[in-house]
Amino acid sequence: MKSVEQRPTLLVRDILMHYLQNPHTIDTIEGIAEWRLLEDIIHRRVRATDGAVAWLVEQGFLERIEGGAIPTLYRLNAAKREEAERFLRDHSDGADE
Repeated sequence: MKSVEQRPTLLVRDILMHYLQNPHTIDTIEGIAEWRLLEDIIHRRVRATDGAVAWLVEQGFLERIEGGAIPTLYRLNAAKREEAERFLRDHSDGADE
């Protein structure tokens, strides 16, 4: 039996928070692990994508469109299209995400 005084891990708090936010949830250990994994993957992918898009904006390949209440949008900088195509040709070595 585990000590009652043991400090709850982040995992314990995350699972409990999920059940408090979704009080009608009924799930198996496998189901809990799956939604946690999916949340972790999405969170990591959003952070990685944010970094990649920020780099593309810094290089001028993408333009940031900011507008009040809507989320920030991004589009190709048409003036840098040829440079962007060259960049992809020069860096098409199958690098990781």
